[in-house]
Amino acid sequence: MTKNLPILHIDQLKPGLFVHIPDTNWLDHPFLFNSFRLTSEKQIKTLLEMGIRSISYDPTRSTVAPLPLEVESEPVPPSPTLSAEDAANILEKQERMALVLRHRNSLAQGEKDYRAAIGSTRSAIEGMLRDPVKARHEATQLVRKVASTFTGDGGITLTFIAMDRLDSPSFQHATNVMILSLTLGKAAGLDKFQMESLGLGAMLHDIGKIKVAPAVLHNGQRNPAEDKFYQMHVEYGADLLKQGAADEVLACIRQHHERADGKGFPEKRALDQISILARIVAIANRYDNLCNPHRITEALTPAEALSRMFAKETAAFDPRLLALFIKQMGIYPPGSFVQLSNGAIGMVISVNAADSLKPGVMVYEPGVRRAESLIVDLNNASDVKIEFTLKPQTMDQDIVTHLNPRMRTAYYAEKQ
Repeated sequence: MTKNLPILHIDQLKPGLFVHIPDTNWLDHPFLFNSFRLTSEKQIKTLLEMGIRSISYDPTRSTVAPLPLEVESEPVPPSPTLSAEDAANILEKQERMALVLRHRNSLAQGEKDYRAAIGSTRSAIEGMLRDPVKARHEATQLVRKVASTFTGDGGITLTFIAMDRLDSPSFQHATNVMILSLTLGKAAGLDKFQMESLGLGAMLHDIGKIKVAPAVLHNGQRNPAEDKFYQMHVEYGADLLKQGAADEVLACIRQHHERADGKGFPEKRALDQISILARIVAIANRYDNLCNPHRITEALTPAEALSRMFAKETAAFDPRLLALFIKQMGIYPPGSFVQLSNGAIGMVISVNAADSLKPGVMVYEPGVRRAESLIVDLNNASDVKIEFTLKPQTMDQDIVTHLNPRMRTAYYAEKQ
């Protein structure tokens, strides 16, 4: 994308211009990014010492106009040695790169584990009609494995995965709701038994939909008869699992569409009549439905989804649990597009509730493959912070596609 950017002579540079260092390895210069907004004359001097005579710049991301070029100056020879300060900066970058590589390895393992969880979820749900005893056993084993991540005293880091649609979205939804529910359950202080019941109930919360026609499930304009049929999925699900499932699990399935204001279904229960596990599943279920609707063009960003739930739908949820969920997801929830203080654009890929202002961010760099993108932990980059979130509709679509090529939202959790 940099080939279409205008080129400036080095003498035209001044702080405020957003520049891109051409054809340079990330570790071969003292700057944190290949693309960044100039903030000082010292940075321009460093570019001179690197032997750079011309450099591309992005007018749309610059805050000033370049200097006029009056008389082209003689090229400045590259500095034969790096200054002690620049050498220290490069050493720091090498240490950061080691962290980036560990993060990439963790991300790859997380995606592998997530795919395996989807496969197990599919096997359990589809098996309920053929062999319910075996299917419940498979589901319980999976939930115990996932729930073990959330047990103990340590915190949890929630990491974003840009998932494709190789599997049916319904199985991805079940997996997402399980992980999100367990994240909230840990924050709410549930014990080990409750967490396992919550995980199983969350994973199987929509299992009754296998008895509802797809034309009804995906119809956004259901008539009263169709809506009544749709609402029956909670009873169908509870009936499928009534032999052998704990009451807490059945409550998640039967009550996850009840509302705190008593306007839900199937029994219009008030808040104090709804199981705490079902209240948790209701929040996770709604959030994932907003981020990953059947029509992906209607998807909200994670930040937009949280904002809607808090500003427009708060009457539907337990207010204490909703506040906890928003805290766990962070001010910049994973999957959010953001602009950094140096002018770079990125996507939040990980967050921990201990410091939601400093998440992990995957940074867009022109010409760099997504798999090799720089990942910056803002906890370790005190000179860079998030300025604001971006709406994908307002962004260059090449950047959106680079950062989140499938525009679907999924998460996995790991212990800090």
